Amino acid sequence: MKIKKSRLKEIIIEELKAINEQDYEKVAIPGNVKRFMGRFVDSVKDLKLPRLKRIAILFSVIKALGISPKELVMYMTKIRQKLGKK
Repeated sequence: MKIKKSRLKEIIIEELKAINEQDYEKVAIPGNVKRFMGRFVDSVKDLKLPRLKRIAILFSVIKALGISPKELVMYMTKIRQKLGKK
């Protein structure tokens, strides 16, 4: 079953709104996404890229996900709060 990008984005937003900030690490990520995400992160870390290139990669990922600037600010606020609690 193929889900349209806009519908997938709506589903993700609904799920994120329903999740308490303290539960982000407990969210079940699909296995294939988790595997590729791990490879991606490891590849970026192994290259020891300069900050500008890491930001460019992050920009590409955010753009590919179709996240609006407003959503990005909302997510960053929640992430910053979560990272600050550790």
